[in-house]
Amino acid sequence: MSRIPPFRLLSPTLQLRHLTKVGILAALALACFAQPPSQTQLPPADELLDTLEIRNSALPLPNVLTAGQPTEEQLRQAAELGFRTVINLRSEGEDLGFDEAAVATELGLEYLAIPISGAQDLTPKAVETLSEALANAPTQPVLLHCASSNRVGALLALKAQWLDGASTQEALILGREAGLTRLEPAVTEMLSQ
Repeated sequence: MSRIPPFRLLSPTLQLRHLTKVGILAALALACFAQPPSQTQLPPADELLDTLEIRNSALPLPNVLTAGQPTEEQLRQAAELGFRTVINLRSEGEDLGFDEAAVATELGLEYLAIPISGAQDLTPKAVETLSEALANAPTQPVLLHCASSNRVGALLALKAQWLDGASTQEALILGREAGLTRLEPAVTEMLSQ
């Protein structure tokens, strides 16, 4: 009967092989028992919009609430309902009414500012930044806002066509659902180029 020598008596090469096998087995075991990333289930759309009562709010995309400027209390309610990210499209000089970044951080929310002051800021870079920020929206609900949701609708319309392959008409419909109003002529021109 052969006896396996204690680990310390194995050659360094055999020790490394043994540790590698143990490490691989441990990783596989953890992967088998690991929980999938948790998905936050938002309340039904009507209930959500009624609860938060943020001006011009809509749910044009799954787990993406578009809106005008939330109050501090509305931001706290959004966090309680399961939102995990806040994307602010207001420019740096605009008064938000409270320190939104600080409150979002206090609530454990991811916070991103993409300053859009008007049509001149509706750039491919801004659209790409928004697209990257929305990548986690299927599992981590997002509150995307500006002052009235007009800039939100503009940026989402451009993203829909430039990155997601939507037609001009489809992009404009999404933009309007998200709040596009005064920027529509500029967005329509950008979409037709």
